[in-house]
Amino acid sequence: MNLNEILERLLAIRKLTSRTDISRLSEERVAARLTEARRQLNDLLQRVNYESGSVAAGYISEICSDWNISDLRQESSASSSRDVSDFHPQASQYKGHYNNELYQKILPLCRLARLNERNGIPESHALKLSLIFEDEQSVYHYLINFPKGNRVNNLVHDACLFDLPDFDLPDSELCDFSQWKKIAAKRDNMLNPRFRKLLPHAGAIERLNRSIVPVGVISGKVKAEKIKAKEKELANAMKQHRVLVERPLDDPTEAGKADRQKNLSLWSQEKSRISMELTDLAAGIPLADASCLVLQAF
Repeated sequence: MNLNEILERLLAIRKLTSRTDISRLSEERVAARLTEARRQLNDLLQRVNYESGSVAAGYISEICSDWNISDLRQESSASSSRDVSDFHPQASQYKGHYNNELYQKILPLCRLARLNERNGIPESHALKLSLIFEDEQSVYHYLINFPKGNRVNNLVHDACLFDLPDFDLPDSELCDFSQWKKIAAKRDNMLNPRFRKLLPHAGAIERLNRSIVPVGVISGKVKAEKIKAKEKELANAMKQHRVLVERPLDDPTEAGKADRQKNLSLWSQEKSRISMELTDLAAGIPLADASCLVLQAF
């Protein structure tokens, strides 16, 4: 059983025990859902214990320890060492954005991944995920869907290969991280590798957006339509450039190579031109309303 399968099973169990999902149900239906959750968790624990050992099963128990099914907890060296009061050593660096409760909930999952992937540092992975996401379900959604648009060798390690904005800066250069968390969640931006590359530059993007003077006065609706049209234009230029890069060289002669390089240069210039036009159009808009292409243009 791979990690993605475990995550999907955990998410299904979590849904059965979620207070939001059972708050309006009768006592009988709530009891039935909890019974089913216990059955599914017991099956998962047995399979993980058989395939990966008691330490891995202990991490599963730790993940589910506050899901109203605590009678199925297993004593193990993995779960017995948990101390909710332990903050990540770098917690103070992230000021008011650090969420120790979420960090502790994600940590067993990252330790479970480390057992299988043998790559990365679980504490660092849990810190990143708990900073950029608001809750467990958002983390699960991100990890489960990550393979759909990203190359994956080791799921959690690869999904955590993004950098966060620098918090060790003067206040005037810090980004509005709460805003960027909302942007990350919007349109599943975190699943987009282009957005993850932009994230560490959040402060610079904010400052650039504030510094650009909008060209002319355009009504909100017309401006949105112009931005959308320019985004399509940029997406097409990016696609044409990418196709040309990936296409095998038909003519391996020097003339063929020169022609290919010329076309690559033309499309690269076209991308730059359209990006600048998009930047001018989008100047001053709330970044929360900006698409990934607009953020990338900045």
